[in-house]
This record gives sequence, C-alpha cells and structure tokens, in this order.
Amino acid sequence: MLKAQLNDLRASAEREDKSTAGDKHETGRAMIHLEQEQLQKQLTEFLQQAQNLRALKHSPDSNMIQNGSVVHTNKGLFYIATGLGKIVFEDQEIFVISAASPLGKAFLGKKSGDEVVLGNQHYEILG
Repeated sequence: MLKAQLNDLRASAEREDKSTAGDKHETGRAMIHLEQEQLQKQLTEFLQQAQNLRALKHSPDSNMIQNGSVVHTNKGLFYIATGLGKIVFEDQEIFVISAASPLGKAFLGKKSGDEVVLGNQHYEILG
C-alpha cells in the first residue's frame, strides 16, 4: 500500500513538472516531495520491522525472558519482538513490544514469579 502511494505521488510530481503555474507549481511540488519523504520513512520503518520479525527465532520455553519470548502477566500477554502494539491472535489480545522499549527492557532476564514495576503499573510474570 505504501509503495502504491509513493508511485501515485511520483506520478503527481511528474504532472506538476509539466505545469507552468509559477509559485503554485512550486508549492505543489514541495508538498508532494514532503509527502513522499514521509511515506518513504514509513516504508523503511515497516520493512525494518518485518526484517526484525523474520530474523527473530521464537524462543523455546525458557526460564528467562528474552527477545522472542511470549510473556504471560497479570495484565495480559506480551510478545517481545518489535513494536507493533496490540494484535488479536486466535481471539486473544497480545501486545507485541520491542525489547528496546521500557517495558521490554524491564521484562528481559526476568522469569515466572518475578514482578516488574514500571511507572505506576505492576506486572506479575505468570509464565
């Protein structure tokens, strides 16, 4: 979808190049260029997240939380991977968070029975 939007913007920019409307032409080109940059940045971020997910090996049952772990807490399920946010999988909400996020960092190295306090939130690790 982002690639299609970028292609549409390129086509719009080409049409703007053929216009001779002076300042209006320059403003239109600048706006198209800014939108292209924003879409390219989003595309780059999405591709990086996809690459991170492909490189991640699901961690087998382990005593300690690490990148790739699914963490069951009193506040729900968390998957330590990349910052995607809340997803629903088989009718279950799972928060997909980055190991580099504050909560991800707090979870790393913990095990079942440990507790994590972040801000005013208290997480009990159940498994």
